[in-house]
Amino acid sequence: MNLKKAQANGDDCVNISGYSRGADAANQLAEKLKDAGIDVDQLNLIDPVSITGQPQHHTVPDNVNNADNYYQNSGGPFHGGAANPGSNVTNHNVSGPGVNHNTVVNKSLGQ
Repeated sequence: MNLKKAQANGDDCVNISGYSRGADAANQLAEKLKDAGIDVDQLNLIDPVSITGQPQHHTVPDNVNNADNYYQNSGGPFHGGAANPGSNVTNHNVSGPGVNHNTVVNKSLGQ
């Protein structure tokens, strides 16, 4: 898909989601889109961790209109971290009983 062409045709809604190491990739994609002059309407990060499983504390780029970062630190060797505070970022700490890196997706979806 050519994002510049889609944007020129009036389709200006870009949404990106990522879980675990994919959350890191999603944030990197938002950075690349910023460099290309493309805004991101919604960025969803779910329990972002590095390649070694360490928490990732992302700085969400300013071309992102709204970002939701769901993370947990309640169980298992892998747990995400909070993203930078800002007017476009909402951090959701969903830690609690039964929540770990494998179940955080369900918790972030309200299940």
